[in-house]
Amino acid sequence: MAIQSTPLKCGVLICDVVQLLDLAAVDILAMLTPEYLRLCHLPDAVVAKGQEIEFTYILDQVKGDGEMPK
Repeated sequence: MAIQSTPLKCGVLICDVVQLLDLAAVDILAMLTPEYLRLCHLPDAVVAKGQEIEFTYILDQVKGDGEMPK
């Protein structure tokens, strides 16, 4: 029987000025999920070692009209 683990919860703070390279570490973490590993056609033994991760993106400000911060 496989051990069911809870997903790792990762909060990503997106501040006023963000460059794509600032979020590169988040992309690397996302590459460790079983879903991504399956898409890479890796063996089941490797996919089984993947970790489910839930990403929450946190903005430093929210506008009332739903517009993204500039």
